[in-house]
Amino acid sequence: MRPYNVLLLTLVLLFAFSNAVLAVTPVTTTAVSNEANYKRSLRVAETTTNSVDDEEERGLTSGLTSGLNKLKEKTQLYNMRLAASKEIKMKDAAIAKAAKAVKAAEKADAKAAQRVARAEKKAADKAAKVAKAAEKARLTEAAKVAKAEAATAAKAANEVKNMEKTEAILKTMLAKHVSPDKVKAELGLTKLGAKAEESKLYPLFVKYVEDFNKAPANAVLAVTPVTTTAVNNEADYKRSLRAAETTANSVDDEEERGLTSGLTSGISKLKEKAQLYKMRSGAAKEIKLKDAAAAKAVKAAAKTDKLKAKEKSMINGWLNKLRTPEKVYKDLGLKQLGDKATESKNYRIYEEYMTLYYKRVDELF
Repeated sequence: MRPYNVLLLTLVLLFAFSNAVLAVTPVTTTAVSNEANYKRSLRVAETTTNSVDDEEERGLTSGLTSGLNKLKEKTQLYNMRLAASKEIKMKDAAIAKAAKAVKAAEKADAKAAQRVARAEKKAADKAAKVAKAAEKARLTEAAKVAKAEAATAAKAANEVKNMEKTEAILKTMLAKHVSPDKVKAELGLTKLGAKAEESKLYPLFVKYVEDFNKAPANAVLAVTPVTTTAVNNEADYKRSLRAAETTANSVDDEEERGLTSGLTSGISKLKEKAQLYKMRSGAAKEIKLKDAAAAKAVKAAAKTDKLKAKEKSMINGWLNKLRTPEKVYKDLGLKQLGDKATESKNYRIYEEYMTLYYKRVDELF
């Protein structure tokens, strides 16, 4: 038992005995009564002690319970305050996060808008650049076409002019009754041999031969001699002097005209020879160009035939292995081209193989 409980019990006993002594008892009290009273006092003291202990225990229990309740209340209140504060903080954080997200979204939208604007500007600049380049290319091409047309027209006009000059020369030669063999040599047809008919000058030669055969032989001009008689009288002598002077002047004029005519004739002959040389060279060059183009065409045809033979061999190899069109499509590099696969020259091979493949499959299965 605790010390303060012992002290309390002692006080209770003293109080009980005091009450017992002070109590009014009858004179006829016996020892039995005293014993009974003593026992009763003990029971009362014990009951009182037990009551005090129970009261203390109840007080302690009540205090402990009250303390625990208060502690629980405080804990509950603390938890509630903490939860409320946490909830407010979470709300604030959520609001801040939402605001930050909105700001980030706005910033992202602004950046996206800037990117779109830059992309649109870049695309517009590129389109303008492409359009400008296309317009420049169109103008350049138009200028080239116009220049080519002008050159073709000038060449055609020059060709017509040269042909007219050549025809004029041939007329002069026809007037001089130059033999067709010499004309043929002058036109460069003799050197061409079997290809003479391919020359642009050949029609002129044919016409010259026809005109030459139609022309009459050159007439022989009669020369009438001039006789001079002797003059005896003075008048006849003076007349003879004047006639001699006139004749001398005529001879001088004739010589001058002869020199001029010879010089002019020489220049004309040089021009004719230069013209004929130019026409011969031009005709020969045209024939060479035609031959070169024909040889190039033959070479290209041979190359095409060789490529076709290789393609056929390759397709037959695939057919023998029954290689699927999908693999062939990939082998031909068409898969990498995507939508532009149909623009590839290999797409034709793929189509041809696909037709032959399914035909072979139908035959086998």
